[in-house]
Amino acid sequence: MISDGNAYVICDELKKDTFIPRRHTYRALKNDVVMFRLTPSKSSARRQSGEVVSIVERTVHEYSGILEWDKNRALFAADDKKMPYYIQVPYEKTGDAKEGEKVIVRFTKWNEHDELPRGEVIKVLGLPGEHGTEMDSIIYEYDIETEFSDEALEE
Repeated sequence: MISDGNAYVICDELKKDTFIPRRHTYRALKNDVVMFRLTPSKSSARRQSGEVVSIVERTVHEYSGILEWDKNRALFAADDKKMPYYIQVPYEKTGDAKEGEKVIVRFTKWNEHDELPRGEVIKVLGLPGEHGTEMDSIIYEYDIETEFSDEALEE
């Protein structure tokens, strides 16, 4: 997935990655395992293209970003530029989070009839721009280990 919502499928059987336009991603997100089909290419096309037909397996999707209030829900904007969609969070799934705070949201589902994916707040990090908040966000986003074995600590 790239920042504009277009994507590329990496497939061992094909020599090149397959370009998937945003309108043909079928609600797939970054690193999901998908079934896709190649679409007929125009002779002038420089790259092979296709469309996602189903999602075989979702990867775990948790993002850090900012929570904003809307009329009937909260909207979450991920810091990860490869997440080109807002995630809608029902108010009852925001926990103790307040509007404008940086939080961790877990993607939960994306129904056919929903314009946007759904999620839930799993952790409140704090106010954006604060040193601790931003450090926690980076640690979480890159899955950096923060706890070490006694052996490692001794060394």
